[in-house]
Amino acid sequence: MRDFLKKERPWFANVVKTAFGEIANAQGGSAIDSQSNYVDLITAGGDGLLVDAIVLTSNDSANRVVILSRKVSGTYRPIGAVQILANAGTNGTTASVDALSGAIIAGLPINAQGKRFIRLANGEALAFKVTTAVTNTTGMAVRASVSGTEFQAES
Repeated sequence: MRDFLKKERPWFANVVKTAFGEIANAQGGSAIDSQSNYVDLITAGGDGLLVDAIVLTSNDSANRVVILSRKVSGTYRPIGAVQILANAGTNGTTASVDALSGAIIAGLPINAQGKRFIRLANGEALAFKVTTAVTNTTGMAVRASVSGTEFQAES
């Protein structure tokens, strides 16, 4: 029987983590149900990770569909698909993509500030890929920038 009078240790999201990933010219291009061509972005530590921002940019000359997935025990589990416009976030006129926007990936939890987030358990990773290969021109790429905070128990 659990001791309900025992003091539980509080958990805090207090270690900032950032990561960056890139799918460069002629890379990528696989269906959403394929396990290939993923780029791992960020991996949760021992107490988990709260991802609160995923920004997608592209200097590719064509629109691309980006698949976001959780990597659980070596298997990629799709969370959702996001369209990224040609030159998004790189030309000064086409905005970068907030991949955690509720309009794009429905069903994500919402924090106190009204922003959607993703929780990753110990050892889980967040990954992305494109469904069609990036244009085969030097310098073309689809990029993802991720930030979050790791959970730690108070000692």
